[in-house]
Order: sequence, then C-alpha cells, then structure tokens
Amino acid sequence: MIRSISEPIADSTRFNGAGESELEIVMQEMSKPDLGGAFSTLGSVDLWIGLVIAAGLIYGAIWFRRYNL
Repeated sequence: MIRSISEPIADSTRFNGAGESELEIVMQEMSKPDLGGAFSTLGSVDLWIGLVIAAGLIYGAIWFRRYNL
C-alpha cells in the first residue's frame, strides 16, 4: 500500500493473476463496510457511561433554564 502511494500513477497499474490492478483491489477492500467495529463500539461501557453523563448535563441545563437559577 505504501509503495503504491509513493509510486507514480502509471507504475501502479500492475495486474494480478485475475486481471485486476492493485488500485482496483484496494478500492474494493475500502468499499466494504466494517460493521464489526460499529457493533463493538455500541457494546462498550465507555460509550454508555458517556451517554448517561451527557443526558444528565442536558437535563441539568434544561432544569436550570426553566427555574432561572
């Protein structure tokens, strides 16, 4: 990957045995969604603690504005 970035565009059109260039292979890999990372993030404790703290701060801001403290 790093070698193909540093090479000129004309040199990066090498083909593998299936007739696909390296650039096409890299673009195919980058276009695949990585849902495993998203689901692991939703299961992390740090995320939920942060959401609870954020909800508490928003509730506190609404309460302070309502009662003009």
